Amino acid sequence: MVLPLYIYPGPVPVYYPYVNSYTGGTYYNTYTGTYARGGTVYGPWGGAVSAGAAYNPVTGAYGRGAAVYGPNGGVGA
Repeated sequence: MVLPLYIYPGPVPVYYPYVNSYTGGTYYNTYTGTYARGGTVYGPWGGAVSAGAAYNPVTGAYGRGAAVYGPNGGVGA
């Protein structure tokens, strides 16, 4: 949901930009023993930033990743 920006008229106009929203979660896989978490922040003009990480104490494997995108493209690692 995109909310409209708002300018409060007065002696000094006050600008209220779009509201950012966010989500995230955690995960545990009982079969493999892997723990994971991630989150996303959505920006005002259709962009977002996401990041996540996972760890498996049985194998010692660890991984992280992130991505960002907007109206002009995106990149991830």
